[in-house]
Amino acid sequence: MIVNEHYRSLGIGTLLADQFKKWCQDNQVEEILVDVFAKNNQGINFYKNNGFADYEVLLKYKFDNKK
Repeated sequence: MIVNEHYRSLGIGTLLADQFKKWCQDNQVEEILVDVFAKNNQGINFYKNNGFADYEVLLKYKFDNKK
């Protein structure tokens, strides 16, 4: 889910998240997982402000194989 940056901070994302959570609850979904890039603090804060909690940490190591 993404809201165009021109329309952020207007409550649109929260409205979408609330409607999706309601749909999930109505359809007996047990949990929702979201994937947010670690450097996306705005996205992380959005989800935390909407009731999501830390669940998993995924770390990456990238090799520089240029020789």
